[in-house]
Amino acid sequence: MNTQEIIAYILVVIAVGYLVKILFFKKKKKSCGGGTDCKCG
Repeated sequence: MNTQEIIAYILVVIAVGYLVKILFFKKKKKSCGGGTDCKCG
């Protein structure tokens, strides 16, 4: 693997992790109806 492939792979991993986090927080908000100040545990 060359440097460009490594950088591309890292960016893909970051992007996937970011999307998963967004989806997770959207589901979490729907389940308890709050944002960062949600009091559901």
